[in-house]
Amino acid sequence: MSISALSIGISGMQAAEARLNAASSNIANVRTAGSLDPNAGPAPYQPIDAVSVDIGSGLSGVMTSYQPRNSKPVAVSDPDSGYADANGMVGMPDIDIASEMVSALMARYEFAASAKMVGIASDMQKTATDILA
Repeated sequence: MSISALSIGISGMQAAEARLNAASSNIANVRTAGSLDPNAGPAPYQPIDAVSVDIGSGLSGVMTSYQPRNSKPVAVSDPDSGYADANGMVGMPDIDIASEMVSALMARYEFAASAKMVGIASDMQKTATDILA
């Protein structure tokens, strides 16, 4: 049982780390502009999300991966940019910093809860070993 609890806790810690990394990347690139026309230059930064799914197949825990967020760039006036179109518009990523900060804070609490679970599973394993010894 404690090995299962350990794997669940560790995968939870990894998922929380991925969520924090995604939020951090989105915040860091909030002003990364690009061309609105994909044929005219590089696209603006595409926000990402960390998505977790149950491992399944009798295993315990979650598997986390990064996926691009389904959002379109926002047109912003910046005629001096090298990415500006004929109207002086560039594409900016559609990122809400407040939402990203909430995601980062949630990741902190998710990590702490998973770390606590790992600690408890470790204590359970030690107690079982002491009883058998």
